[in-house]
Amino acid sequence: MELKQSLQYLLDRLSHSNDGFALLGTDETVAWPAELVPALVQSGVLSMATPSTELVCPGCEEGCVKDVFVSPAVVSRPSRAFIARDERDDVGRVTVNPNLLNRWQFSVVSLAQVVARLLGCVGSLQQEKDGAWNLGCISSNVVEE
Repeated sequence: MELKQSLQYLLDRLSHSNDGFALLGTDETVAWPAELVPALVQSGVLSMATPSTELVCPGCEEGCVKDVFVSPAVVSRPSRAFIARDERDDVGRVTVNPNLLNRWQFSVVSLAQVVARLLGCVGSLQQEKDGAWNLGCISSNVVEE
């Protein structure tokens, strides 16, 4: 997925949100350019959210959303995540990559804050009654001749 498409995806997700917040899972960002998520986190557009507690189970073709159990790390063994399947005899415990539980939060406020900072706006960020955002004022040190 191209950079432009990835950013459009973020904006689309936000536009379908009723509360101005969107959660993105690892499965949604896997096709993005590798450097995009770290750059968006560093810029403040995305922030880490609480890890997911359920995933689409990769253990079969049914695509069920199942709870994920995380076994904490011990001295010489890293933490492990798995899904316990008891509906079928041929699928039991399904190991999943713990990184798939990562989620990021994205909001109208975080986007407005980053845009205001990049524009060099001073003053407070405020949402107006009509829903528009006041990003503050842009100050300039330009001297007219």
